[in-house]
Amino acid sequence: MQIQVRVNEEGALRNQRFAFTDRFTLVSELLQNARRAGATHIEVDYDAGTQILVVQDDGGGLDDFQKLLSFHESGWDDATSAEERPFGVGFSNCLYAATRCIVASRHQRVDIDTAAALAKASIDVESMTEAVTGTRIELHGVELPELGSRIETLCLGFPVEVLFNGKPLLRRFAAANLATMASPMGSVHLTGTRDGKFSYNTLVFLQGFCVMKPNYCPFDEVNVAMSRGNVPVEDIDDVLVELRTAGVEVVEGGASKGSSKMKDSVSIPIDEDSYSEAYGKIYLNVFTHFFQSIFFLTRPALSVS
Repeated sequence: MQIQVRVNEEGALRNQRFAFTDRFTLVSELLQNARRAGATHIEVDYDAGTQILVVQDDGGGLDDFQKLLSFHESGWDDATSAEERPFGVGFSNCLYAATRCIVASRHQRVDIDTAAALAKASIDVESMTEAVTGTRIELHGVELPELGSRIETLCLGFPVEVLFNGKPLLRRFAAANLATMASPMGSVHLTGTRDGKFSYNTLVFLQGFCVMKPNYCPFDEVNVAMSRGNVPVEDIDDVLVELRTAGVEVVEGGASKGSSKMKDSVSIPIDEDSYSEAYGKIYLNVFTHFFQSIFFLTRPALSVS
């Protein structure tokens, strides 16, 4: 007798909706898809009265509409798949959050009845005379009553320009708005390099969304760490070797999942008058926050408030 893995397709489709624990995940997934498509400008419009959400980007567009309804197939190029390891379920959230999805890109358009799509009905892709630059997604029946107050926070570190109902979002922690330095883990911004008011508080952004934050810290006194993808374990080992070679003592320990303060995970002899050495410790705390975000978090959080 032999056994093998089997998948109940109806059960998988039915239960997939529970993979999205926050309704605002819908917005973050659409923004992330636009960024991965090479967008430099994204417009998000939402009418709470009609419950219609529209996301328009100027990215590379959609070459194969079947990708919209293919679960657990990322559809991204090899470089994006290797760097960011997308789950391949981003657009599927639209099928559960909306009653109707209209997607237009280049010279093609599809109008999806989500209930029919989840019942595995065939959906016609139509040709259009007038081309759509990038991708335009229109969702009907979407309940996002607090989107106006949430999207600013959601996009605090997002790297692409976003307009919400015609108004540009501030994105104060986007890399373009900060003085950053490169590191093996990604870009790092250290506060206090000009005024000397350094801080151990750190915000960590993974692929543009906040995944770790202190319980409280002033936004003008916080370090920022940004990474586009998952950091391989061997890269982390290389960082630790470099630190030890430089004479920095790295001891066992670290912050537990979800903690807001470090637990003496790094030990460095610091002269109180040595500003540069103090910043060495902050830099390592930033690295440690990165370790936590990579090892313990699999999906971006939606808010830093």
